Amino acid sequence: PGQFPMGEDPADGPQENLYMWYGFLVSIIYALCGIPLAFILWYYRLYTGAMKDRGLAYFWFFIFYLLHIAVCGIAAIAPPLREKSAMSFTGILSMKEIFDRKHSDVGIMYLIGMIFWTVELLASLYVFQATYAQFRGRGHTMESVKTEAAQAAAQQAVARNAV
Repeated sequence: PGQFPMGEDPADGPQENLYMWYGFLVSIIYALCGIPLAFILWYYRLYTGAMKDRGLAYFWFFIFYLLHIAVCGIAAIAPPLREKSAMSFTGILSMKEIFDRKHSDVGIMYLIGMIFWTVELLASLYVFQATYAQFRGRGHTMESVKTEAAQAAAQQAVARNAV
C-alpha cells in the first residue's frame, strides 16, 4: 500500500488506472487554459476598470471572478462530477478517496493540493471584497453600470449604422 502512484496498483485494475491518468490529463488542461483565461477575463477587466474608471469593466470582472471563486470552491471540495475526471481536482473528497485506497504518498499530494485550493479560495474572497470596496469607493453603483452599458450599446449602434 502506498507504493503505486497514480493508481498503478494491480489490485485497482486497468480501468481505475486509466481514470487516474485521465484525471491527471484534465488537471494539466485546467492549468494550461486557466492562465491565459485569467489574464483575459480578470486582469485585463480589472486593469481597464481601474485605469479608465469604467464601472462596466468592474462589472465584468465581478462576473468572471465570481465564476473563479465557484470553481475554487468546487476544487477545494472536489465532488465526483464525472466518473472519468473525478480525480482531476485535489479537494477534500478526492483526498479522502485516495487515502481510503491506501495510497498515502499520493494522498499527501492531494492534501497539499486541497490546502492550496482552500488558500486560493480565501485569497480570492479577499480580492473580491477589496475590489468591490474600490468599486464603491470610486462612486460606482449598479445604476451607473447600467447607464454606462446603455451608452456603450448606443455608441456601437451608431457606429454600425455609420459604416
